Amino acid sequence: MDASISSSQLLSAIREGRSPLVIDVRRKPPFRAATDMIAGALWRDPERVADWAGELPRASRVLAYCGHGRESSQGVAKALAERGIGAQYLQGRAGRGAHVESCRLPLGERTSTRALRSGGQMTYAM
Repeated sequence: MDASISSSQLLSAIREGRSPLVIDVRRKPPFRAATDMIAGALWRDPERVADWAGELPRASRVLAYCGHGRESSQGVAKALAERGIGAQYLQGRAGRGAHVESCRLPLGERTSTRALRSGGQMTYAM
């Protein structure tokens, strides 16, 4: 499995009903500042991947994305793959960046940061 996926490939998978589990792995400050995320995504702390990776079924197909498609998402995808989980990262920028504008990835509005602020690991299931 190629480690990266383009926004257009993700959009095709969503439209065909074969969407991976999408995990937003932006670090806490940028995540708190954001007003949206890819619809259906879960937020997980990229610095605690070892803590939550075991909660994912080994047969999962996971897509990690962050604000820039570099350190956080690539590191999480690699850590998950090392644990036997089929993981990829979204190429390039997410949020209101090029992914959304060029390929029309569906967005969901963030409505609460309660779980994040109270130390919860899984914050959103939109």
